[in-house]
Amino acid sequence: MARHPSATINRVQAFSATVVPRLPSVEPQNVLRLSLHLWIRCCQFLEIILERHDRVVQEYRAIETRSSLFIKEFQEQQRQATPQETEDLVLQQRLMPYLHLEIESFYLFAKILLDRIADTCGYCFGVRLHRAGSTFSQLHTKATRGDVRPPLPSLLVEQMDELRRKVTDYRSELIEHGGEPRLTRATVIRDDGVPRIYPMMRSPRPGEVEKYQRETDDPHHLVELLDAHVGAWLDFFETHLSEARFGTADQ
Repeated sequence: MARHPSATINRVQAFSATVVPRLPSVEPQNVLRLSLHLWIRCCQFLEIILERHDRVVQEYRAIETRSSLFIKEFQEQQRQATPQETEDLVLQQRLMPYLHLEIESFYLFAKILLDRIADTCGYCFGVRLHRAGSTFSQLHTKATRGDVRPPLPSLLVEQMDELRRKVTDYRSELIEHGGEPRLTRATVIRDDGVPRIYPMMRSPRPGEVEKYQRETDDPHHLVELLDAHVGAWLDFFETHLSEARFGTADQ
C-alpha cells in the first residue's frame, strides 16, 4: 500500500531539489543526489517496518492482556484454562518470531541509514572511511577525536554518541554478532506497553549481565532520534557545502 512520505523524507527530497543544484559542477550534483536517494530508501524501509511492527504489537498486546489475566487467576485459583485461553497462549508463542523479526529488521535498516549518512559525509568532505565495518562508527570515532574538517558541531557529535550506543553497537553486539550459545531472547512489556526483545544469559559470568542483558528500545523513540539526526546533517551540509572536497579522501 502506498504511503504518504514522512516529513523527514520530504525534507531530504527538498534538499536534493533546492540545495544540491547550487553545486558548481554536474558530477558532484549527481553523486550527492544518488547518495541522498539511499537515505530516502532507508527511511522508506523503516516506515514500512514500523507499520508492520505496530500491527504485530497490537495483536500481541491484546493476547498478552488476556493471557496475563489467566495466569494471575491460575496462580490464585488453580483453575484450568478455557479453550480460548489455551489458544491465546499458543498464538502468543507463534507471534513472537514475527515481533522479533520486525524489531531486528528495524535495527538493521536504522544502522544502514546511519552508514549511508556517513558515506555521504565521507564523499563530501574527504573523510577516509573503510568499507569493512560500520562507516558511521568510523566517522563517529574520527569526529570525537576532532579529525573531521570542517569540525562537526557538538549537537551532531552528541547525536552520534547516542545513536552509536543505541543502534549501531546494539545491532552489532546483540543482533548480528550475538551468537553466544547461552544467550536466549525473551519478550518483555514495560509500563509504556511496548514489547521489547530481552536477551537473557544463562549462568552468567561476572560482567555478562551488564554486557548482554540489554533490551531493545522502542522503535518509535529511535525514529525520533534518527529524524533529528537527518535534519542536523542536512543543516550541516547546507552550511558547509562550499567547503566540500568531493571524493578526495584526505582525513
